[in-house]
Amino acid sequence: MTTTPLEHHRDTALLMSRLGETLAQAICRATAGAKLQPATASVLDDLETLGLQLQSLGRICGGHGALAPESIDLGLAMLQARAEWASEMDRRGARLSGPQESVSVRVSAGVLKQALDLAMGHALALGQDLDCSVAQHGVPPLPTLSLTVRIPGQELFGVAPNALDELHWALLLQLAAATGLRLERQVNAHQVTLRLGFLPA
Repeated sequence: MTTTPLEHHRDTALLMSRLGETLAQAICRATAGAKLQPATASVLDDLETLGLQLQSLGRICGGHGALAPESIDLGLAMLQARAEWASEMDRRGARLSGPQESVSVRVSAGVLKQALDLAMGHALALGQDLDCSVAQHGVPPLPTLSLTVRIPGQELFGVAPNALDELHWALLLQLAAATGLRLERQVNAHQVTLRLGFLPA
């Protein structure tokens, strides 16, 4: 018996959700009452966050857990995401400039949060010098958030390619396919740019 593409997509979404739930629960049990070294605790916190993120992403990709689309200020949403990632950026010695622009888009708040979190995670896997902007881009032109990672010297050729297909990027591809977000990635000699396109409000 063969499965349809829709059934296969739902199966994948269910698998992501179950994996995330299992991972988060396992980390929670392992750390309950344990005295951990700061570095170990940080890694386990990252894994627990990933587990929770997988659960949420699985629900969204499976057609559940995402609120109805609404008008959201894309620039403000990115500023909020930057604030939420501030401690992680400080830990990594990373900095993020922008965005200065403001544009309203029509998107589910849950989908937007997932997209921004995954984009930030992927960007930080590539480098520490980040820049964000909001502008019209593509054909047809859509309100687009661009997140650029600048990589000095020849580092891109020695380090970044190993991280280009890391987990956050793979999950972002799944999210874009399931929700209709326009997703692009441009790799140049010394920088990588992610672009997320949204419907105008």
